[in-house]
Amino acid sequence: MTNRIKVCHAIIHIMIGKFVVFRLPRKSEHGIANKFVQKFYGQDSSGWKKRDRFHKKGFIGSIPQRKVMGEVIVIAPEDLGGILEFLREYSAEIYA
Repeated sequence: MTNRIKVCHAIIHIMIGKFVVFRLPRKSEHGIANKFVQKFYGQDSSGWKKRDRFHKKGFIGSIPQRKVMGEVIVIAPEDLGGILEFLREYSAEIYA
């Protein structure tokens, strides 16, 4: 009987950045919250008769980031200003 050694290789991507935790005000209207999600994260959409499906990029789509969970993202420090400005337009509660 021979011993076999299993070798696992993993690539770990380390991102040095800023954590941003946010949420919309508690009494936000459904339409405003919907509009925020569409503009911030983007939206899956389809063309005529739902034949063509595509994703409309949102504000965050062009910024290198990691969504940790819910409304928690990690972004590069140089992108913090733009994100905070966008969130303030929707009166979001921000914890950066």
